[in-house]
Amino acid sequence: MSLNRAVAALGAVAVVGAATVGLSVWKANDAGKPVPRIYVTSGSTWTPVSPLCYNGGKEIAAKDVAACAAKVQKLGAANAAKTISVRPNSTFTIGVDKDITKVGWSASGSAALVAQTTKYQANNLPLSGVFPTSTDQSTGATSTADKGTVLVIERPAGSTSKIVGVWVFSMKTVS
Repeated sequence: MSLNRAVAALGAVAVVGAATVGLSVWKANDAGKPVPRIYVTSGSTWTPVSPLCYNGGKEIAAKDVAACAAKVQKLGAANAAKTISVRPNSTFTIGVDKDITKVGWSASGSAALVAQTTKYQANNLPLSGVFPTSTDQSTGATSTADKGTVLVIERPAGSTSKIVGVWVFSMKTVS
């Protein structure tokens, strides 16, 4: 008789445990998808960057694109974007989450860095495409800044107005 009670108790624990696991999986699935990130690698440093503007994988409304552009300008003016330190004359890599590759993405700094692509990463990107260069009008001498901002935009191929996500980060040279 006691063996039957033990088996019954074990069966009850198994049923309650299975129900708990099932409910946990349902709740985790119901919580929504995580926000996709981009990843910047320079040397041995790997840095994740969260989106500045994102609408759950759907196109951002035109009015929200204008607000996003204002956020980008504000970050740039305040030098508040996530900053990644890099060595002079080095290169860097931008990697993106799988969800971003389904739509397509591009990146630009002071110049175009990555043309529209659906690849997971772009390697050996030059810092010269990030740091702005200026010319002294009186002497003709050129100088290159030691800091620059990169803008990564998720958008469908061939579209100039549809934007799905925007990521912003800065790079700064260190010795």
